[in-house]
Order: sequence, then structure tokens, then C-alpha cells
Amino acid sequence: CVPQFSAACFIAALASSSAAVPLKTPCSSLKPVLGLRGGDMVTNVAAGLAGAAGVTSYIFPKEVFESYGVSDVDETAVAALRSQGPWQLAFAALTLVNTDKVHAAGNLLASAAVFLTIPPLETFGGPKAPLVAWVGLLAGLGMYSLKNEVSPWIATALFLANGAQVYFTPKGTYEMYKVAKMPSALGTIITKPQGVTMMCMGVYLGCLAQGLTQAEAFAAAWAVNLVAQVKFAYTDGEAIGCPKAGPLVWAGISAVLVFLKLK
Repeated sequence: CVPQFSAACFIAALASSSAAVPLKTPCSSLKPVLGLRGGDMVTNVAAGLAGAAGVTSYIFPKEVFESYGVSDVDETAVAALRSQGPWQLAFAALTLVNTDKVHAAGNLLASAAVFLTIPPLETFGGPKAPLVAWVGLLAGLGMYSLKNEVSPWIATALFLANGAQVYFTPKGTYEMYKVAKMPSALGTIITKPQGVTMMCMGVYLGCLAQGLTQAEAFAAAWAVNLVAQVKFAYTDGEAIGCPKAGPLVWAGISAVLVFLKLK
């Protein structure tokens, strides 16, 4: 689930204008570390859209469900949607990082995303130790990657493997982390987009590691999202009573982004 299209268009306009007007913020001190560069207009718009989706999912999950016409929302579904938000934000940030530091940034952004999912995942009553371990491991990999001491394929493999696990076996993932409360049917389905976002990031990193251009890697990542949105509209979305309009709008946005990036 994602924010309404009208809000997304507003964020897109802000994103495109930000390319021309640099903002001085406390986060600017991170630029030398992560190599944040901003991007062309297409990249900035895409980052704005993904970032807006992440913010609304994390802060306003119930409103997002309402905007998509999904009713009978339980606390596990809300927690699952909130957990998706940090990964959408991470994906947005990843595409704005210089390609020479992108794999290090991928690990660091994943560490931050896992950290931010800890509060909503308390709903399931699972132990926090494995998540804290992931935060430390990914942060360590990120710092060593900045020194070019870690293969870029490690970050790629972690994103793809974990993303595939979350997407294809959401219940098994919760069971692996020994949660006390399993998600509802809605919560299980809403967990799957988190895996999609991880796989988008993994595809992006893998393409860059293989030597493709940023434009080609970007297009490949958003093509994954396009396929996932169409599939959601006609399978999982129908199962939870989610109207097709929302996912298909995102599929259309993904298709336009892919086209513009490769033209």
C-alpha cells in the first residue's frame, strides 16, 4: 500500500525542484560519508515518490489502508506496513548515492532500516536480539565497504536473499524469528512488499556491481517494482479487497520511470 496519487505528485514536484535549489540541512554532513549526490530529475522524482511512500507507511499506516479502501485492519497489518516504510526510504536514498560508494551505503541504509523496524515489530513479540545483531553486522559491513575491503556482491546477495525470503515465505520469516504472535492474513500479505523493496535494492546493486550504468541499474530495479505491483493488483490485492487502481498507478509510474531513464 502506498500514499494517494495526488500526494505523490506533490512530492514529485518538490523532488524535481530540489535538484535546482540545494538545501542546507544537518544531514548535509553525511554527504562526504555516503557520497550523496542527488540525481537527474527522473532519479529525484523517483526518490521523492519512494520516500513519500516510506514516510506515510511508517507514520500514517492506518490512513494508507483507508486511502486504498482496505478495511478490517488489525494491529499486525499496521505493524507490517510500518515495517515497510524504512525500506522504502532506504531505497529512495540508495538511488541518490554516488555509484562508487553505493554498496557501502546499501549496507548502512539496511542497518538503519532494520533499526527503525524494531518498534513496529514489537507487535509480534519476537526477540530483539536477532534484529540488533543485523543492525551491527550491516553497519560493520558498510564501514568496511567504505574502505573497499568487502566485495560489492555481499550487499547484493544479502538484499536479494533476504528480500526473496520475506516475499516468498513471509510466514516462514516470522516463524524463523520466533515471534509470539503470528500476523493475520492481511498482515502476512502486507509483509511481502517489504521483500519486493529489498529485491529492488538488490537488483540495483547487482547491476552496478556487474558494470551496468546507473540508468540501467535504476531501470532494472523499477522494472522489478512494476512486475510486483501488477502481480499484487491481480493476486494479493484481490485477496485482501484492495482496489486495483492504487497498485496499477504505481505500476504505471514504474513503467514511466523505466522508459524515461532508458530513452
